[in-house]
Amino acid sequence: MTFEDCQNDPSFFLYGQSFLKAAEHLHSQYESGKLGHLRFTAPLYYLYTHAMELLMKSFLRLHGVLPKKLHGHSLAWLWEQCAEHKMTIDEESQQSIGQIVKLLEPYATGPGYELRYTDIGGIKTWPALEEVREAANRLIVIIRSVWEPLAVQAAEKSRPTPP
Repeated sequence: MTFEDCQNDPSFFLYGQSFLKAAEHLHSQYESGKLGHLRFTAPLYYLYTHAMELLMKSFLRLHGVLPKKLHGHSLAWLWEQCAEHKMTIDEESQQSIGQIVKLLEPYATGPGYELRYTDIGGIKTWPALEEVREAANRLIVIIRSVWEPLAVQAAEKSRPTPP
């Protein structure tokens, strides 16, 4: 079996979940003042953005999109692809996540990949961190609902049958 055949491979989902947990932990430490002074909040945005990217990629893998098609970091493209692959989502979440994707896209992919590399020039229009957190959490709830039944099936198949 090749990597391309493993569409139920949970790696993208588990990595996305881990990035989201790291983002939430760092965010709570930042909000409580326990983290100390941060000159820039870009690391928080990066963790949330990367979590969202990986979670959308995990959904697309489940729907047969090959890994070679998932190169790049365009949140907008991934979001469009999730819609084309019939992601089940309520209207409020669609609006919330869609708006955050639109606002983060220039920093995730723009000319300088600003969330990945330094570009301190110009005026930035970042969405509020709390809104990014909310969108990422809405996204994981939606995608977890697709992954959990598969995890249960896999666990049942791997259980040894009694003699």
